[in-house]
Order: sequence, then structure tokens, then C-alpha cells
Amino acid sequence: MSFVKHAIFVSQDAPELTDYTAITEHILNRIDIEEILISRGVVDALDHSSPKFAIGGKLGLDCTGEEINELGITQINDEELLQKMQDISSEVTQIKQYFSHTKNPITVIKVSKTRSQRELFEALKPTFNHIKILIFVDDLKNDLDNKYMLICRVVNNIDSNRDLFFDKNTIALDATNKNALDNYTRTWPDDVDCTREVLVSLQKRGIIKLNEKFEKEFQLT
Repeated sequence: MSFVKHAIFVSQDAPELTDYTAITEHILNRIDIEEILISRGVVDALDHSSPKFAIGGKLGLDCTGEEINELGITQINDEELLQKMQDISSEVTQIKQYFSHTKNPITVIKVSKTRSQRELFEALKPTFNHIKILIFVDDLKNDLDNKYMLICRVVNNIDSNRDLFFDKNTIALDATNKNALDNYTRTWPDDVDCTREVLVSLQKRGIIKLNEKFEKEFQLT
């Protein structure tokens, strides 16, 4: 367990862990801002998001209890929420809300990053009466309809000691690539992209089967 970076705890009556939709809904209905555990310790040597080599934040969510009582926000559609955010900052380029039927809907926003996202978080507070969980991702390369790659980038790009922000009932995660704006001094790795020639070679050798859906889901090029 020493290298575990994020841990979510559920009770024995939770849905099967392989039923991804059901277990996600179960978790989102039980996330309580008072039951979020943040610590610091050893992380994998390949963890690029930690401020220091092999030492970083660890996040725990205690979702073993009953569903939380109140939603605590007034939900509006994506277009209305985007307009409210863009009235505050042109850095926000797109938004998408997930699991709006749960007690902790997730709002993912794409940003054209020009400053620390903690500053943007503070600026966007007037919209928090519509938001429970807010996730910042970079405008470049992220597709808000591609849940697979969004999850991959979010869990890889956050350090809980630096990238979690709280305001009353709202939780935010900064999953953008870190740089000098974040006082990040290590080298942030670029995405590894394949050329068309590499993909064709892999297909010829029977390693992958290329199609538009496969390439889009894994953002291969």
C-alpha cells in the first residue's frame, strides 16, 4: 500500500467494483467534503505530478457511509454554466457535466491556462452554487466526450497536497499540466503520440486493429 496514491473506500454492500457506472454513482452519492483524507508520503518514481521526486500527496475518500442528504446546489445546463464562467474569465473554453443525477455532479472545464488554477478557482466562486465537483483540464488535446482519457489524465496529473481546492460544498481538482505558473520546477512529460507509420506497422504485425473508434478513444495520433 505504500505506493497507493488515491484510495476510495466503500462498504461491503456497494455495487460490484467492475460495474463502473453503478460503483461511480454509489461513490458520488457518498462523497462528503468532511470525509476527504489527504496525506503525504512515498509515491511511485514515475509519478510526474508530485512536486518532489518520489514524495507527494495521497488522497483518500471515505464512501462507506449512507448517501449524503442534500445536493446543495441549483443545477443548470452546460450552456448556461459555460456562459456564467466565460462572463468571469475567457480562459474557460468548454464545459461538460457528468452524473448530474447524483449528489455530487462532476463539472469538467477546459481552460486555456494563463495563471495558477487556484487563482481561477477563486475567480469562479460566484458559479459554485451550481457546482459540487469541479475539474480543470487543459484546452489542448482534451476531449470532454472521451471519459477514458479524461480519467487517465486527471488521476495522473494531480497531487492532492497541491491540486485540491475547497470552498464550502465545492471540491475542485486542478488536472492541468503543471509549469512555472504553479511553481512546478520539475520537467513535465509531454504526451507520447504515435505517427501513422507506427500504427500501420503495429496493425500489420497483428498487435492492434485500427479503426476510428479505437484511435479516438486512446487519442493515438
